[in-house]
Amino acid sequence: MNYVQHALIGLTTAGVGFYLGAQVGPDPPGGTTMVVAAGLVVLGSVSPDIDHPQAWISRRLPHKILGKLLPPLLLVVGLAVGLSMAGGHSVESGLRRLWTEIPLVRWALAGIGFALGLMITARLVSKTVKHRGPLHSIVFSLGVTIAAVALAMWAGRDWRFWWWGACFGHGFLIHVLSDGLTRFGVPLWWPFSNKRVRLFGLPLY
Repeated sequence: MNYVQHALIGLTTAGVGFYLGAQVGPDPPGGTTMVVAAGLVVLGSVSPDIDHPQAWISRRLPHKILGKLLPPLLLVVGLAVGLSMAGGHSVESGLRRLWTEIPLVRWALAGIGFALGLMITARLVSKTVKHRGPLHSIVFSLGVTIAAVALAMWAGRDWRFWWWGACFGHGFLIHVLSDGLTRFGVPLWWPFSNKRVRLFGLPLY
């Protein structure tokens, strides 16, 4: 399966879950919150393939982020430094002002850092484990979900943000189960067994 199929499966299953939950639980969150949740589901849905250096999340996504953010960021930084020097100020003061007064610069730097982090992580992971190896297992999926939930609660400064982490974990787990439907299967029960499992015995691809 490619990244588009994984993202669609993750979003569809999450949408069904949200719908069923709304029938028996409280009202669903607002639109902005749901957009963030959908983005986390998609990100989780493509993340297990970071064990392949040529996967969309390992190569194409970082290149797209860098291609869109790096040129305008360099232009803005260059203008800020040039104006600062023209006004008789130091380069350091120009950069400090840029950092404190323009939030978009900080977000752009965060995006660039994220892209570079993806590329480095993919390179390291692909040299350590093979594609559809340990990352495509129940144990690893549960570990990622727990870590994502903890990170979401820490970042949100509120335990009620746990479900954002769960959205990422949902996408990750659904990716693993979806790959279990292919003829190659996945090592679902790693580290207890390296045997590849084909769910339901029905290889669809």
